[in-house]
This record gives sequence, structure tokens and C-alpha cells, in this order.
Amino acid sequence: MRIAIFARHRRHFASLRLKMVGVLGVALGVTSFSCGSDDAVTANNSSGGTQNVGGTGGASARGGGGSFGISAKLLGAACATEEECGSEGLHCKRTTDMVFDGGGAPKGVCTTECAQQGTCQAIASSAVCVDFAGSGYCLEGCTLADGGAQPKCHSRPEFACTQLDTDSLNLAACQPSCRGDHDCSAPTFCDPNSGTCVSKNPMGRNFADDCDANATSDQCRGFCQKHPDMSHASCGELCSFGYPCNWNSSDPGGACVLGSSSIATIGIGDSGFCAQTCNCNVDCKSAGFSCVAFSADLVASFHAKGYCFEGVATDSIITDCEAAGGVGGLADGGSAGAPDGGAGGAL
Repeated sequence: MRIAIFARHRRHFASLRLKMVGVLGVALGVTSFSCGSDDAVTANNSSGGTQNVGGTGGASARGGGGSFGISAKLLGAACATEEECGSEGLHCKRTTDMVFDGGGAPKGVCTTECAQQGTCQAIASSAVCVDFAGSGYCLEGCTLADGGAQPKCHSRPEFACTQLDTDSLNLAACQPSCRGDHDCSAPTFCDPNSGTCVSKNPMGRNFADDCDANATSDQCRGFCQKHPDMSHASCGELCSFGYPCNWNSSDPGGACVLGSSSIATIGIGDSGFCAQTCNCNVDCKSAGFSCVAFSADLVASFHAKGYCFEGVATDSIITDCEAAGGVGGLADGGSAGAPDGGAGGAL
């Protein structure tokens, strides 16, 4: 009998069309809302144009989960101990448990092993049995492209609602998507390609560094991403849309504000693409990029005045570095005011 188990979405980076998704605040109709442990924003569905940049496949819709008991509510939740996952069959896979294709779940996850869909759907109707290098684990199902209507993936910024590599266009699951070493406890490091925490620090050029998109092997820790004009490229990273990203020090170095054009109405927590944050043009590492101003209500959350991108209206670009000034410190010295002292703040 054929075992119903889905291969994990592989992060390959052919050139796709991406779009800016409402990152210019009031000008594009961005509105704020709370997602529980982390705030985020959603955008007007019609905002932004498309740009040719490198990326990965978009995500697809999946119905919300049924509620079959405490395990349905705990599946996909963060954990550090077995007790946090209840007593109905879920187990805590910690950051240091290298069971997800050789990596660990950032901040841990409540899950259980599976060999077929039935095991997971006995926990929650939307749960998905996903294969990680020969071992199946139940992951929380999620609804892609909902325009941010509902929080997803337990409002975890270190997980992203991501399309599974199957023939089904309406199947997605909450998969690891670490934003940086901030999400991975020592002695592990964030792998920007897999989204998991790994024992060996990934090698390669850093986020936003120049790279050669035609090189025989990828030069980046994440992936080499072509710029909109297709003449040059820089290192990119995946992320959970609406949250800080590239978080390897006290402050995040990026904002997850880019989405694939294949997702018409990207929602908070969907798989997105990281943009470098900045306070003026000279901060932008990529040639030809400008510092595009955030709306005032987003500045404190990202600890930056704007984000770097190409081909935007000149009246939204921060050219005067002295006038731009600095940004106040984050509320807890490492996150944008999250109550758990670890998860990132809102876009």
C-alpha cells in the first residue's frame, strides 16, 4: 500500500518574479495588527510592482486545522521540554535534536513521528506528514496567501507557511525558517538554506554581499539572488513574511517584506524574502540599491529607518544620512519588544 507522506519543500533558487508587498506604510495601505507573541503588518493586496529577482517557489493554501484535543493546539508549538508538548503523544524536538534533514527546529517544536497522513490527521485535520531525509514528522498545516487574515504557525517568526513539494497546489505546512543565530541556541547556527539550526556554521558570503549568479556553485550562506535589472546579484535569505530577519547580532539586519508574485495575497507568516535594513543610502551594500523609508510606525520595530531595494520612487528614498539619525534601542536589547525575550518584533 502506498504510504501517504509528503516530501519537504526543497529550497532551490531559480529566477522567479518577486514583488514588494506594502512595505511603504500608508502610501501602500499597510495596516498593523497583533499576532500574539509578535506584532506584524499586512498589506493592501494591490500594492507594489513586480521585480525580477532570484527566489524560491511560493506557498499554497491549506485549510485551517480541526481541533481534536490539546495535541491539535500544541502541534507546531515551541518547546524546550517534553512537558510543554502535553501528554497525548506529541514530543519536543529541541534545537539540538538534528532530526530535520540534519538540522534542529529553531526554538524547538512539538511534533511526533509518522509514516502516513493518518497519523497526523488523527491529531489535527490539517496536519501534514512530511519526510525529512527518510524520517517523517507531523507538521502544522497552514493557509497560504490569505492576505494576513489570521495568524498562522502559532505566530512563530522562526517558522514559515511554505508550499510542500507535491502535485497538490493547496498543501502547505509550517516549516523551520530561522531568521539567524538569534533563533538557534548554542552550540547551533542558523542555516539560511534549510531554515534549521545546524551544528556547523554555514560557510559562504554574508547576506547582501555581492555574488555571481552564474557561478558553478552558490557562493552565499543563503542563496545568490539576481537584482531586478538582472545585471548583478547579491546574497539573499528566506524568512517569515512580516518579521525581522538576518538576525545574527543584537539587532536584526533585515526585514521580511518581499513576497513571490506567485502568491497574490501574501499573509503574515508566509514564506518571504529578506531585505537589508538601512538608515540612509550608504548603508545599502548592493550596487544600485537605495534606502527606502519605512512609515513612522514601523521604524522602531525594525530598528531601522528603511530597507534597501532598487527601482523605487525617489521621494521615498533616504539620501541624507545625517538627517536620518539613529534609531532607539530595542525593548529587550535583542528583540523588538517580544514578551518571550527572544522572538522578533513586528514589521
